[in-house]
Amino acid sequence: MGIGSPVCIYCGDTTESILHIMRDCPLAMTVWIHVVPVHVRDKFFQSDDLQHWLALNLWSEDDGKLGVGWNNYWAMACHLLWTWRNKEFHDGNFIRPLRPHSYIFQRTKEYLDVEKASRLVFDKVKEVVQIQWKPPSSGWIKLNTDGSCSNDGIIGCGGVLRGSEGEWLGGYAKFIGVGNTFIAELWGVLEGLKHAKSLNFRAVELNIDSLAVVQAISEAGRGSHRGSALVHKIRQLLEME
Repeated sequence: MGIGSPVCIYCGDTTESILHIMRDCPLAMTVWIHVVPVHVRDKFFQSDDLQHWLALNLWSEDDGKLGVGWNNYWAMACHLLWTWRNKEFHDGNFIRPLRPHSYIFQRTKEYLDVEKASRLVFDKVKEVVQIQWKPPSSGWIKLNTDGSCSNDGIIGCGGVLRGSEGEWLGGYAKFIGVGNTFIAELWGVLEGLKHAKSLNFRAVELNIDSLAVVQAISEAGRGSHRGSALVHKIRQLLEME
C-alpha cells in the first residue's frame, strides 16, 4: 500500500507477519526459549501455518512445569507480545519488562486466580427459599412492624394487623424525625402495640425483622438512653397484654 515497509523493524530482514511477531521475532523468542521444553521445540517452531500453530497451543492440555496450564500461559504471552509490539511502535517511552517470561507467568496466575474466585461466586448453588406470611392461631391477631432510615437520618415506621384468616384489621404509618434504623424499628413496635390496644385486641403475635430490637425488648439494659425509654414503654404495653 506504500505506507510502510513490510520488513520487521527489529530483525531488519524478515517479513513482519503475525506468526513472526508472536513466535519467530527475537523479541518473542526471548520468551519462548525460557518456557518451551527442549523436547517439543521442534514441534513448536517448525510450523509455518498460523492456524495450525494456534490450534496446537490453544487446545494443549499440557500443564508442563509452569503450573498454570500451557494453553493459559501461551494465550497470555501472545496477548502481551502483541500489546508490547504496538506500544513500542506508538509509545516511545514504553519499555518491556526485564524478565518478560516471568512477567507473563505472574499475569497468567493473577488471571486464573480471579477466574477461580469469580467461578466460586457465580457457580455457587443457589437455594430458593419461599417466604410467606403465616396466619396466627385462631383468636389471635398478628402484628407485623417495620422501621426505615434514609441516608440523611430521617426515620419513619409502619405496620399492619391481620387476623387468623389473613383478613385486614388495621394499619398505620408514622413519621418520626431524625434517628437511626434501630430507633425506627422500636417506634414501629411501640406504635403497632398502641394501635392494637386502641382496637381492643389483647392476644397479639408480634413479628419483627430486627434481631437487635428483639434482644433489646427481651433483655434489660440494652440500647441508648432514647432507645431504653422506648423499650420501657414497649414492655409496659406487653405486660398489659
